[in-house]
Amino acid sequence: MESWNEKLTTAAWNGDTEALKLSLQNGADIDYQDEDGQTALMKAAWREDTWRSVVSSLIEDFIRQVLMSVVLFQRGGETALMGCQEDGETALMRAASGGHLEICKLLIDTGCKIDITDLLGWTALMFAAQEGHLEICRLLIDRGCKIDITNNSGYTALHYAAQEGHLQITRCLVEQGGASPLITTHEVIFYSI
Repeated sequence: MESWNEKLTTAAWNGDTEALKLSLQNGADIDYQDEDGQTALMKAAWREDTWRSVVSSLIEDFIRQVLMSVVLFQRGGETALMGCQEDGETALMRAASGGHLEICKLLIDTGCKIDITDLLGWTALMFAAQEGHLEICRLLIDRGCKIDITNNSGYTALHYAAQEGHLQITRCLVEQGGASPLITTHEVIFYSI
């Protein structure tokens, strides 16, 4: 039989806000990670079609829990909002990779840290740059993300944008973000901007 925790993540994926609320009312843990290491918020952030009501419900419930008990923060209450899989990927990274601008805005507005890296050193900006999501790159830059973070391979968001041929993003990172086109990696790579 499926537990309330499992029902919570299933409801988030399906966009079923009523089942989501019912799961939370019956004691589902908002920090629960399924077998893939994903929280309900991460699942909702991945879905463009059902995200707004589910993400809003999850964040509202999280804020309500924080207001009810400071103890939540003492035990690591940021995990629900920041929630990450075993590989360190966050809900913001998933939303940025999927091109979900409104989800990114909502997550940032509610306190998600924009410069967190996964286990490979990737940031939300790197995911957005590689996938060609210009507006998300602009949002992250406007909100003060660090442009020059390098991942474990020594690459920055600028490298990924150039490598994938995303000229507008490459220009945005250089012109709006102040990224240097002279940043080097562990390898010699030539890009023409």
